Amino acid sequence: MSEMGRERSSTRQEQILQIAIDLFSQRGFAAVSVRDVARAASVTLPTIYHHFGDKRSLYMEACLHLFSDWGQHHGRLLRRDGTPQQRLFDYFVSLCHSLASDLKFSSLLQREILERDTAGIRRLTEATFRGHFEQVAQLCRSMGCKGNVALTAHTVFALAFGLAQLRPIAHELGVAKSIHRAEAMARHVLGVVLHDINWSGLRFGSEISGAKKRATAAAGE
Repeated sequence: MSEMGRERSSTRQEQILQIAIDLFSQRGFAAVSVRDVARAASVTLPTIYHHFGDKRSLYMEACLHLFSDWGQHHGRLLRRDGTPQQRLFDYFVSLCHSLASDLKFSSLLQREILERDTAGIRRLTEATFRGHFEQVAQLCRSMGCKGNVALTAHTVFALAFGLAQLRPIAHELGVAKSIHRAEAMARHVLGVVLHDINWSGLRFGSEISGAKKRATAAAGE
């Protein structure tokens, strides 16, 4: 295949995946057929089968594609400069904002868990979540956390996901205002699990902003 042909094929696959993500996140796995995806993408059924195989494979590729983009976007916050506290805070602020606003991601994640697709959850964990989980555990350890830091990391993730996904119930219970903003939600989650750390003074990206200001001032001297 020529270079141009490969580019067209890659573009077509990207378009099919984006449409599959939209349909699966809106309706779920069972309610979407391969024909539905082909029709929405204006391609033939053989084109879908050629690129992705059966419906389950298409669904999993759509999930992996979306979750990979999500992982890369948030993962950079764990790797950048700053204290462990600031990096952890920034990561969970970004995570909480995404969970509350990215309906495609949260819908697909919830559907995958509810359907109890063990093989699918394993692939998604290895492709996206394990790296983040291990980095969060390492940051917890570097802040002096004792005991099972892996469980500590998992608990922070579980609280963040749970609070974000139960926002409608929190609204009815009258407690939604306390965690309406992503910073407030992240500060609450981290404070519950890592209660020996003072999270109240942290602001999203504050160390990065401070570093930029210092660099600018130094350059002007």
